[in-house]
Amino acid sequence: MFNCMPHRTIVSYNTLIIAYCRLGDVDNAWDLLSHMRRSGFVPTQYTLTGLLSCEFLNLSLGAQLQALSIRNGLFDADSFVGTALLGLFARHGCWDEVFSAFEYMPQKSLVTWNSMMSLLGRNGFVEECKILFHDLVRMGKSLSEGSFVAVLSGLVYSEEDLEYGEQIHGLMVKCGFGCEITALNSLISAYVRCKAMFAVERLFEQVPVQNVVSWNIVMDALVKGERPMTTLELFLNILSRGLMPTQVTFVVVIESCSCLRILVFGESVHAKVIRSGFETDVIVGTALIDFYAKCDKIISAHKCFDQIEEKNLVSWNALIVGYSNICSSIAILLLQEMLQLGYSPNEFSFSAVLKSSSASSLHQLHGLIIRVGYDSNEYVLSSLVLSYTRNGLINEALSFVDEFENLLPVVSSNIIAGIYNRTCEYYEAIKLLFLLEEPDVVSWNIVISAWARSNDYDKVFALFKHMHSACILPDSYTFMSVLSGCTKLCRLDLGTSLHGLAIKTNLGNFDTFFGNVLIDMYGKCGSIDSAVKVFEEIMHKNMITWTITNHCTWVEWSCL
Repeated sequence: MFNCMPHRTIVSYNTLIIAYCRLGDVDNAWDLLSHMRRSGFVPTQYTLTGLLSCEFLNLSLGAQLQALSIRNGLFDADSFVGTALLGLFARHGCWDEVFSAFEYMPQKSLVTWNSMMSLLGRNGFVEECKILFHDLVRMGKSLSEGSFVAVLSGLVYSEEDLEYGEQIHGLMVKCGFGCEITALNSLISAYVRCKAMFAVERLFEQVPVQNVVSWNIVMDALVKGERPMTTLELFLNILSRGLMPTQVTFVVVIESCSCLRILVFGESVHAKVIRSGFETDVIVGTALIDFYAKCDKIISAHKCFDQIEEKNLVSWNALIVGYSNICSSIAILLLQEMLQLGYSPNEFSFSAVLKSSSASSLHQLHGLIIRVGYDSNEYVLSSLVLSYTRNGLINEALSFVDEFENLLPVVSSNIIAGIYNRTCEYYEAIKLLFLLEEPDVVSWNIVISAWARSNDYDKVFALFKHMHSACILPDSYTFMSVLSGCTKLCRLDLGTSLHGLAIKTNLGNFDTFFGNVLIDMYGKCGSIDSAVKVFEEIMHKNMITWTITNHCTWVEWSCL
């Protein structure tokens, strides 16, 4: 239609340029801008704003538009172009340019301030976002609902942010926005991020008109807070109120069904998905695949996959993960089909297939991983080493040490060091892990265990002390390795101190295995009362618990 217009105007050019930008078609939008200028039309603020707001516009073209806006006086004339420019720089991570552009903008509207706060909040500049909001209030400018939405976008988990959110809530009410649903939804989201569920539930009940967005936010928080049954109750509430569930609603409620793994609940939600016309949606469909796979209904999961109109990598991965838990050969076939259809697998695709692959298919998979360039990916490499180990191909697993010249990632190094430990090659394990720049708690545990198995308990105690001073939080496995040294050397004083430290580091409610080690340590060190006390504190006693305790008390009785 545009090509057939005998008399084109600046409005028609702008309309088509903006349409191209919304479609992400930068090339056609830019060509049209060039044609427009050649035809004698001068770009307006709407022309430049449309282009600068395009998600796919690169920095080079953006810089040209910035120069054009300054040359034509549009940057100084009003805030439209400057505000769009902030968004462009932020999308490309050019934060120095963002701050500079905002500082030197001659015209800043409330929309500019709100946009800047939103950009800062969403990208982790929380304190800067708060400062900007305070400046806005101090200047006496009239706040809008968008101002509150923007400043709340940056609040994350901390006691300070929770208190700040409560202050913002008070100001919202004072400014007359206490009943505005968008601002209230942003406040609920902020409380969710601060993990303040008491505040979320209280505020949710106070919302005068709860829309489906409000319900979605609260349901998502409940699922993440491991309260899936309450999520389902809220979903039934949504339906009873006549609200139409959205894509987000279904994804959240299906996730809650996946947590519960109750098939009948998920099937009921699936029926509602079909009636609402979301069964072909890739995000909802992927959630259903995950649910059915977790309920061991892989045929139903595959049917949901087939229903999806526009499949993506995530949906393929969900199906591959489902099959990898049941039939590894089909998981491999799906990976091959995915490649044939032009999808590029990622680390999750390969790790899912490797998890259950057989020895016969491992070398084929390894070759494929090398061909597509994922052989140096830490996640895939760790899965590959682990898969070789599980299939008993120890030499292949150990060959990675030479291949990577002792520069393996942490997880892969831990797996191979574990092999060395099990084959009594303790010094090889220690040598490998001492090369790591940032060992994790598993690395420390393997080294401590290696020295313990070598009966070098001085090094065990020294390493534990060094680990503690390095602020690496020990786990129950760490304590068990060190306690074995206390038992062998009859170091009751050190064993008692370790027990106290375990309680301080929230390992007081220890598992049965850890409790058994403590009983053994106290018994062999002659502190029978302490051994009996630990025995009484163990919730789930097993045969070993009873045997060790009986042996301790029998030894004491026989010595009387």
